[in-house]
Amino acid sequence: TDGETYGHHHRFGDMALASALNEIDATPGVEATIYGAYLEACPPEFEAQIVEDSSWSCAHGVERWRSDCGCNTGGHPGWNQRWRAPLRDALDWLRDTVNPLYETACFGVLKSPWTARDEYVSVVLDRSAESFDRFLSAQSVGGLSDGDRSRVIKLLEMQRHLMLMYTSCGWFFDEISSIEPVQVLEYAGRAVQLASELFEKDLEPEFMDRLYPAKSNIREHGDAKAIYSRWVQPQAVNLKSVAAHSVISSLFERNGSALTAFQVEIKDEERTDIGRVSFISGTIAVESRITLESERYLFAVLGMGDHNITCGLLPGDSSDPLEKFRSEFGSALRTADVPELVRDMDRVFDGEQYSLRTLFRDEQRRILNLILRSATEGAEGVYQALYEQQAPVMRFLSDLGNPVPQAFRTAAEYFLNAIIRRELEREDQPVDFAWVRSRLEEAGWMQVSLDTRGLGLLLENAVHRLLQDFREGPADVSELQQLEAAVDIAKNSVLEVDLWDAQTVTFEMAQSDYLKAVTEADAGNEDRGQWAELFRSLASHVSVKLP
Repeated sequence: TDGETYGHHHRFGDMALASALNEIDATPGVEATIYGAYLEACPPEFEAQIVEDSSWSCAHGVERWRSDCGCNTGGHPGWNQRWRAPLRDALDWLRDTVNPLYETACFGVLKSPWTARDEYVSVVLDRSAESFDRFLSAQSVGGLSDGDRSRVIKLLEMQRHLMLMYTSCGWFFDEISSIEPVQVLEYAGRAVQLASELFEKDLEPEFMDRLYPAKSNIREHGDAKAIYSRWVQPQAVNLKSVAAHSVISSLFERNGSALTAFQVEIKDEERTDIGRVSFISGTIAVESRITLESERYLFAVLGMGDHNITCGLLPGDSSDPLEKFRSEFGSALRTADVPELVRDMDRVFDGEQYSLRTLFRDEQRRILNLILRSATEGAEGVYQALYEQQAPVMRFLSDLGNPVPQAFRTAAEYFLNAIIRRELEREDQPVDFAWVRSRLEEAGWMQVSLDTRGLGLLLENAVHRLLQDFREGPADVSELQQLEAAVDIAKNSVLEVDLWDAQTVTFEMAQSDYLKAVTEADAGNEDRGQWAELFRSLASHVSVKLP
């Protein structure tokens, strides 16, 4: 059976598997083994030949991956999969157009374009400089310059995305606008972007035209061309957009936000604040950890104290005079003339500027939350005053079994959700779980609806942080008390919390730290006895059987 059967397709499948393995282990004459050992002990007696163009999941063979075969999940009667054929045709066209260009570009650089493509997986799995050096040593014709090395990586990344765009799950379901086909289109979009940079050949217009016949079952989504335009093109990333993202983020935190695939360094940063308005200028260097490309820019970013932010970038090298660049804005800054500063930005960057929309989605949400915090806190104060004024009446009505007026419930809902959320988000000091429990009970008494999934996720994150601390200091009773209290709330409240991680850690520690604590407690160590008692309570909450 597939590994994903145990937990992915079936909830608690991992627990069922653990129980089955325990049963097997306890049954005389039965041994759990692996396929390799089994086949060595019991060699095959017959040879089977797989029927060509067949698949395990579709009676029509591989048609599920290229035609309107009719197989579906049953969730949307009347939907069709006629989009599959034109989508595959568009991807095939892209592949067949790019591959000859790839072969030509590799001539005289790589020994074999296709062997190098297949062996590139070693670099994907280990992107260290040493790994890439080994790969080039084995695959290249001779010594390569830094520019040639970067070009080789881009060629191979393009090939990687040309393969990724055929990912199986992109074809398995009924609707082209669902996340799986859109991900396939994102892979294709990255291949198109790299091809454009490598060959100075814009394939995107024709590729998008070839997507047009792939129609969505959802009228407002139109077709694959519209889907590509709406969801794929805005996701395209290059060094300049990464620089803009980092510069805009620097308005809110020094040196921007951390990006896994890029190395970003902001230098010579100079900031001027005029009331709520902030202006920062300096230089920024960006390097891709994937393709090894790098660029340097002069930048200026203007924040108005709200969501109105504008950022400009000019290509530059180390010889560019930063002071001359800054002098373009000097007069407006000295006189605190914000409208003039806006006009200067427009003139210097020739209208090509970036805004809050440029930020990658997670950072965009985080910064919007920061911007909205003061407004949110003001609204929260209004709801708090109303709630605290009416809470006794609400409790009285609830005790009598009478409905609480909607206006009162709305105020209570907003306020209680907000303060519980704020407490669970605490990272600078321990979360007060006794306080959280009392507020959750209060919400129940007041007939208030809670954001069970959102608050549950925050509690899940708090549990995860506690688990990390507990692993580092397993003998700390206070850490265990905090963890036990958090898990107790997760188990006995309306919040939706996944305790799989807590189960795993508890099970691991039950085999070592718990047994050691029990032994020390039996020898008269009261502190270890307290620890063992708390651990037993934790294990009970997460349904782990102790040895």
